[in-house]
Amino acid sequence: MTRPAPRDAFIDTAGAIELPLADAIARSLGDDTPQGARVFAASVGAAVRIALC
Repeated sequence: MTRPAPRDAFIDTAGAIELPLADAIARSLGDDTPQGARVFAASVGAAVRIALC
């Protein structure tokens, strides 16, 4: 992607999915302490951002 605006929009979206993804991971694991799910979701978001840059 060479145009900054679309790339920035995709990067922002990658960050916006972290909390819903963490909630989904925590629910699927039945985890009462979602710190692990948050770390995993943040790493997924970071990987998406790196892939888009």
